Amino acid sequence: MCLLGAAACLDGPVFDPFGNRLHDPSLESVWTIILNDDSGRVWIAQSDTAVPLHGARDVETVPAQLWVGLDGDPAGRDLVLWLHRQDDQLDWRLESQGLPAAWGRAPLTSDARYWVPRSRGRGTLSWAGEMRSVTFDVIGGMPMPTKPVIDPIPPASVVVQTPGIVSLRLDDCAATDDGAFSVLQRLGLVAEFAVPSAFVGQPGSCSEDLLRAIYTAGNTVESHSRLHETPPVNFGDFYLETVGSASDLRARGYSPHDFIQPGPWHTGISGDPTDFDNPAKLRTPYGALLRRVYVALEAYLQVSQRPLFPVTGRIGPSSLLLRRLQPGQVDTLVRAAASDGRWIQFMWHSWELSPASLTDRLAVIAALRDSGLVTVLPYYAALHATRASVP
Repeated sequence: MCLLGAAACLDGPVFDPFGNRLHDPSLESVWTIILNDDSGRVWIAQSDTAVPLHGARDVETVPAQLWVGLDGDPAGRDLVLWLHRQDDQLDWRLESQGLPAAWGRAPLTSDARYWVPRSRGRGTLSWAGEMRSVTFDVIGGMPMPTKPVIDPIPPASVVVQTPGIVSLRLDDCAATDDGAFSVLQRLGLVAEFAVPSAFVGQPGSCSEDLLRAIYTAGNTVESHSRLHETPPVNFGDFYLETVGSASDLRARGYSPHDFIQPGPWHTGISGDPTDFDNPAKLRTPYGALLRRVYVALEAYLQVSQRPLFPVTGRIGPSSLLLRRLQPGQVDTLVRAAASDGRWIQFMWHSWELSPASLTDRLAVIAALRDSGLVTVLPYYAALHATRASVP
C-alpha cells in the first residue's frame, strides 16, 4: 500500500506521473463514488471535503452530494458519506436524512495506471423509491468539479474581419513537435496542441519546457485524454481519462477547455459509448460528464467539415488530415471556405510531415491570411467567432 501513502514513504512533496501532487500520507482524499446499473444509467456521489482513512477500526463521515444528471446540479445535497477502512477492505455507505441511500464493500487497492486509491465491486442504491443493484467504483483524490464548467469567453465575442476562419491542430505531444512549433513561429501561425497528459516529459514526447514555450507563444493546450490507449472499458476509467486529464493539465498551469477524442477510441462500434461518432452519444452519461468538465468536444461526430460561423453549441468543424493534402489542395480548400464564409480545420501529427513539407502546406495558409481571406484561430477561440458588422 506504499503507493496509496506515497507521501509518507518519501520525504518532501511527491508528484504522480501526471503532475499532480500526492498529499496523502493517510489516504486523505475527496472520495468520488460512481454507481452504474445494468441499463447504463450513472449516478455520482462525492464527499464535500477530504476524508482521512487511517487503516484502523475508526469510522469517518463527511457531508456529500449525489448527482443524477452529471451535467447539472446535485439531486441530493444533504447527504452523509460513511467510510470505514480495515486492512485492505473499504466499507462505504451514503445516507440521506439518516437512511441508507447506497452502500457497498470491496477491497481498497492502488490503481497502478492512474495512481489513485480505488475500490470496485457491486453494491445497492435506494433512490427515488426504487432499490437496485449497481456496480460501484470508489475513487480517491480525483474529484469531479462540483459545478459544471462556465465558459469564460462570451459567445460571439471574437470579432473576425475576414470571410473565413482556419484552425490548426497538432496531436499527441511528440518530441518532434519542436520542429512543427518552429514552423508555426516562422509563419506567425498559432495552433491547438492536443496533449495526452501522461505523455508530457516522457521519452519521445514533448518536454515540460517545450510545452510551456508552445503555450507562451499563444497556442492553446487542450486535453487529449491521459494515456491515449484503447477505449475505457468502464465509466470509472472514462472518468479518470477525462476528469483526470483536465486535472493533470491544470496542475501543470494550463487551462484546457476542449476534450479531443483520442484516435484509438474511434472503434466504429455503434454501441461503444466512448466513441463519439454520432450526436446521440452526447445524450448519455458519458457526454454529460464531458459537458460538466469541458466547454467543447472534438470527436468523430457526423458534422460538417466546414460549418458556417458563428456556430451554435460546443462543436465546430471536423478535421482534415494535412498529410493527405498537397499545398495546391490546401489552397483550394481554404479559398472555398472563405468564399462560402465557413470555418475549416486541418490537423496533423508532427512525425507525419517533415518541417519542409509542413512549411509548404502552412505557408499557403499564411499567405491567404496575409491576403485578408481568412483569420487563423485555435479551435476554442473560433467557437466564439462572429463576423464584423458592416457599416
